[in-house]
Amino acid sequence: MARIIVISDSADERRRQVVAGETTVLLDERVEPMHLCDNHAARQLIERQCGLWIPVALHWGWEADADWDDLRRLAELIGSYTAHWDHFLEAIRASADNGNG
Repeated sequence: MARIIVISDSADERRRQVVAGETTVLLDERVEPMHLCDNHAARQLIERQCGLWIPVALHWGWEADADWDDLRRLAELIGSYTAHWDHFLEAIRASADNGNG
């Protein structure tokens, strides 16, 4: 089961919270496989405009058994919110260069 935890994005704010022993959790949710079968979790994250990089793991056997319908619906739902892998890697490098990673 996946768990999504969102905290402050500011490195200075994170340091202050660690020193003070207080971390503000903005979102803490578990994502169960049943949430993904009807795109519930994806819809909630889109509505909240979380701006997160979220990996998607697929069980190809299950998708094939469902005649790829669930995967098609997921792709239609998240298609306009996806980013190319290179953009993800650029964000990682930029984060490391800024001392945020």
